[in-house]
Amino acid sequence: MIGLFIVIYKYQNILFRNKWINLLFVILYFVLQLIVIHCFMVEPSWDFGEVYKNAIEFAKSAHPTFGNAYLYMCDNNIIFSVILDCIFKFFYWIGLKDSFLQIGIGINLIMIDISLIYLYKLLKLIKEEYAKPFILFCMMFSPLLFYLPIFYTDTITLPFLVIPLYYFYNYFFVKQKVRYIMISGLLLGFGGLLKPTVLILLIAVIIFLILKKEELKRINYYKMIPILLLLVVIPILGQKVFVNHFFDKSSLVL
Repeated sequence: MIGLFIVIYKYQNILFRNKWINLLFVILYFVLQLIVIHCFMVEPSWDFGEVYKNAIEFAKSAHPTFGNAYLYMCDNNIIFSVILDCIFKFFYWIGLKDSFLQIGIGINLIMIDISLIYLYKLLKLIKEEYAKPFILFCMMFSPLLFYLPIFYTDTITLPFLVIPLYYFYNYFFVKQKVRYIMISGLLLGFGGLLKPTVLILLIAVIIFLILKKEELKRINYYKMIPILLLLVVIPILGQKVFVNHFFDKSSLVL
């Protein structure tokens, strides 16, 4: 694999010399995605299986309710469950009544591909000559292809890591625009609701700022850090309000 990456890197001027070759690689990538989905698509199980089944029941119910004992006990899944409930309900309403797994895998595909786009943008900023070879390598040979047919929060949360990383880099090394921190904070907050481990990126950024304080003297820490932390906390507090006011404990299925 390493040798293959070296070959792609060495001959990138030939491989990516015009837009038609680039388009061919993108088409090949989508074809590979469809093949992997067709051959390996599986229904969610374990804890996320409960979220998936609840969303299907919500979509099919004439009088849907968000109340559910599993979700109340494992409240880290509540936000995504509510979002998935609404997505499945919409597709059920427009006539796709037996395609819930395909819809879920479609969400998976979108989130993975958004992550790859932003990863490419980030690499292009850091060292452009590595961007296309690395992304091609990821597209054709990485485990992302085989995570695709497994509808789960591991893949759903990818953009909530990659996009903030892209905007953090922009803020630290390109241009200090407050909106970069605002976008990063909100995405980390929402991502942390879907999967708390996403918040590790916030810790990593704080450690990075401490270690690179001398090199990043131009950054206004007293402005940036409070904005970042506030915007990370807002979605988390919003979830608590939602759970307390909109989940009917008396209707929970035990």
